[in-house]
This record gives sequence, C-alpha cells and structure tokens, in this order.
Amino acid sequence: MREGRFATIGTFDGVHLGHRLLLDTLTAMADDAGLRPAAFILEKHPLALVAPQRMPPQLSSFHEKARMVSELGVEVIPLSFNESTRWLTSAGFMDKIADEFGVRALLIGHDNKIGCDRDSGFADYLRHGRDTGMRVEEAPALPGVSSSAVRKALLGGDVRRGGAMLGHPYSLAGTVVHGEHLGTRLGFPTANMRPESPELLVPAGGVYATMARIEGYETLIPSVTNIGVRPTVASGVPAVSIETYIPGFSADIYGRSISLDFIDRIRDEQRFPSLDALVQRMRLDTQLALDLLRH
Repeated sequence: MREGRFATIGTFDGVHLGHRLLLDTLTAMADDAGLRPAAFILEKHPLALVAPQRMPPQLSSFHEKARMVSELGVEVIPLSFNESTRWLTSAGFMDKIADEFGVRALLIGHDNKIGCDRDSGFADYLRHGRDTGMRVEEAPALPGVSSSAVRKALLGGDVRRGGAMLGHPYSLAGTVVHGEHLGTRLGFPTANMRPESPELLVPAGGVYATMARIEGYETLIPSVTNIGVRPTVASGVPAVSIETYIPGFSADIYGRSISLDFIDRIRDEQRFPSLDALVQRMRLDTQLALDLLRH
C-alpha cells in the first residue's frame, strides 16, 4: 500500500473530458510520486448552501460522479460542504486534508478555487504548500470544455454536442410513474419518468433519439423520448413531462428505475392540428430515432 495521497478537489459535475484529463494527469503524477491518487468530491454544489436560487441544474448525482471517478482508478473521498468547511481558508483546507487524509501533494484544476478566501489563487496555494511541505501542481486545461458549457448545450437541446464534451451521452435517471395513458390509447405506450432528483438537468423540450436502461433488463433499448408540455393534448398550464416510447416493448415497468442516454435531437416540440396528425408524426419520429440509433 502506497503511503500518502496525491489529491485533487472539485464538484466534478458530469465528469466531462476536462475532468478526465485532470484525473489522468493526477493518476500519472501519483504513480511517479509513489502516492495514491484521490479525489475529494463535493457531495453538494456549494451554491446549494450559499445561494440555492443561483445553483445550476446538475449533470450528475454524487453517486454517479463517484462511480465514474472510481472507474478511472481514483479513490473517491466525499467532501461535505457545510457551515464548518464553508469558512475554511485555502491554507486551512490544505492543512486539514494533510492532517486528516495524509495528502502529500495536491493537483489544482486550472480554474479551481479552494477555501473561503476567494481572492487567493494558485500562487498562494503554491506558497502555502512550500511552507508546509505539500507539493502543489496546476492541472492542464481542455479549452472549451466545462460543466457550464455542457449545461448550455443541453439546455439548448444540443445533446450531441453536450455528449461530445462529456465523452459519453448525457444520461438522466429516474423512476417510471403513471401518466394519463394517452400514449397507450394512441398506440404509443410510453414510460413516464420522474427524475431521481429535482436538481438534475432536463434537456430542452423536444423529441430525442434515446437509449433506455431499465431495471431488470441487461441491455440498452432503442427508444424515442419527448420532453415538454404536450401542447396538442394538454390544457391549462401543464407540467413538463418526460415520456419515452420503446418500440415493441410492452412489459409493466411501473415503479422501476430507468435511465435515458440522450443520443440526438429530432425536432422541437410542436402543436398539431389533430390527434391523427400527431400520430402520423409520432410514427415518423420513431423511424427517425431508430435510424439515428442504428447508425
């Protein structure tokens, strides 16, 4: 067992390609230094405590982030952002992780800040590291890739671009719940999803080619997903729904976990003049989705 850790810290939302570059760099540096690579991952976004109204929608839950980081061979150390850690200075935080977790070296993301002293920067972290015997390194950047950029793409409906920055399709997980069963009456039974957390990002309204992963089934299943307010059939001020049609699938999956990988966007949500026109378009959407997924 290697003594001591070479660590990094962050929210790692989405674990996108920029994060993966940082973690690959961490692993290589830790190996050279004879230390264990570790990532302190915030269990909640700091704005959830500091300014909830400004917290951005999240690309992944803590458990998803922990799984993806662990799969890259990096130890995950959950970090709770609370009233105690909130007021730690950068120097105080560095001392804490050295004393409590045996951190001997720290890799800082190129745009990352640690501690409540937000005016401090990499030069300050480097100086405190020299004073206390902690090696401090700055991670390389991957231009144009960030959690904010991924969110912007997804909220604009560009799931292909969002997935390219993530390095994998954007995935949204939840539970299959009962809806109004209109899809069944129209010949397109859908699985209605309730996201596992209201904090998770839901892509822009529209129709998407998706791959569904359903609890109890081993393989990903081609599907077409509609996100929106169903303007052709809804009345009043309807809530946003996430409805997935799985061609040829008729099993009862109410109450089961489901996750959707968003592969590409087919079109905007739109109002149709009749139910017949809606059904015709749904048939076309299904064919377009299957063609996209096949390629």
